[in-house]
Amino acid sequence: MNRPRPLLLLVACSAAALVAGCRTDDDFAPPTPPDMSALVSAYAAPTGRLDADAALEVVQGLAARAGDLKKALLLTTSIVSAIKGVDPDSTATTEGGLVTTRTQALSGIFEFWQEVRWACYGPDGAEAPIDPQWGRISLNTLGGQAGLYPVAWGGFERCVMPFEGERPQVINGDLKAHIPWGEAEGQPFVLDFDGSWLDGAGDEVSARIDFAVIGESLALLQTTSSGSFRVDVAIESIQDILAGGGLTLKDADSEWRCTVSPGLDGGACSVGDRTVQW
Repeated sequence: MNRPRPLLLLVACSAAALVAGCRTDDDFAPPTPPDMSALVSAYAAPTGRLDADAALEVVQGLAARAGDLKKALLLTTSIVSAIKGVDPDSTATTEGGLVTTRTQALSGIFEFWQEVRWACYGPDGAEAPIDPQWGRISLNTLGGQAGLYPVAWGGFERCVMPFEGERPQVINGDLKAHIPWGEAEGQPFVLDFDGSWLDGAGDEVSARIDFAVIGESLALLQTTSSGSFRVDVAIESIQDILAGGGLTLKDADSEWRCTVSPGLDGGACSVGDRTVQW
C-alpha cells in the first residue's frame, strides 16, 4: 500500500465538544448509515459446498472477473488510506495536510458524526504534491460510547489514481465500507462500490463491484448453481491471476487451499484428507 495521503478536510461532530462551547444546531439530523449486514454475512458465511462441478464454475467466474480484482486492488489502495483518517487511533489527519474542523452534538445512540475528505493521488502517484484537481474521496462515520459505528459511506468525486501498467483511472461513484473495528472486530472488511471508471480504451463505463479484504488477500463472492463461494486471492498475485497459482475457496463448511493451472481451466483444492480436482 502507498503511504497515507494527507487529508484535505476533517469535519467532526461530537457531544463532548459542547463543554468547550462549540457551535451546535438543534435541527441537525445525522446522515443515515446504509445497512450492509446482508453483504457482510454473505462474505462471512458462503452457502455452497465444493465439488468438481462447483470448483470449475467458481474458477471460470474468477477468470471472467480478473479485471474486477485489479480494480478492487485500486479501490482498496484508495480507501485504506482514507480510512486511516477516520480511525481514531491513526495519525493520518495530522500528516501535513490542511485540516479544519466543525462540531455538532447529536442525541440518541449516536453522539458524533464525522466526515473525512481525502485527496486522491493524481496520475503521478503518492509522492506527487496534493492538487485538488485530482479529486477526492469523502467518507461519513457515526459514533457513540461504544466507539465508531462499523459502516463508513460516501464516494469518489473525480478521483484520479495511477493504475499499474495502464493509464490513470478516473473514479466516480458511491462507496459503502464495513470496517471491522470496535464491536465488529473479527468480521470481514467489506466494500461495495457503485459508479464508474475507465475501460481499456479510456472510455467511462458503469461499474458495480463488492469485495472483501481478508488478511493479505482480496476476496470476491462467486455464486454458482450450488450456492455461493468466497474466493480469496493474495494481493501480491492479483496482477497475474490468470497465470495460475494458489488461492483459497471458502464454502459453507471449510476453507480449501487450491492450486490452479494457467488460464484457470484446471486445478485441485484440498482440505484435510479431502481433495477436489477438475
